[in-house]
Amino acid sequence: MFKKFITIVILVVIVWVVYQLILQSLEEEPEEKDEITNLLEELKKETGIDFSEIHDVKFKWIIEVDPKVKEVNVKGKGFEVTGITDEQYLVIEPFFQGKEFEIDLYNVSAGTVAGAVGYKKDDIVCLIVAGITGYKEAEGQWIPQETDKNDVDIKCGELKKVEN
Repeated sequence: MFKKFITIVILVVIVWVVYQLILQSLEEEPEEKDEITNLLEELKKETGIDFSEIHDVKFKWIIEVDPKVKEVNVKGKGFEVTGITDEQYLVIEPFFQGKEFEIDLYNVSAGTVAGAVGYKKDDIVCLIVAGITGYKEAEGQWIPQETDKNDVDIKCGELKKVEN
């Protein structure tokens, strides 16, 4: 009789625990990530670069409005990294090209120690800004400290979400 009682109590406890776990799993639906967050997380994973945490950003993007061009403010997400090697930097752009992004010529700039490349796929745009790490002012000029290291800032957003 005592063994039956213990068995029944154990079964009731097991059923109650399973029931609670089922209720908890139903309540905790995983948060769906947006397309931009997924893209940035994939970039971080595939390149192995230790980017900062993803955060909200705003950036300027140039669009063609026949027959002229116009600059718009895009809301999105981004992250950055400081002091990566040239080899690490060189895997970032092929990532976007492999995802069928195309360079947007209106959003490309080049300078002596920094540059930007804009990528576009449908309504998703990404701006990659890179420059040589660590500047020091000397005699009124900024001089790069490490020419083989790069600071990179990546910002992505949707053209549907622009501020004029």
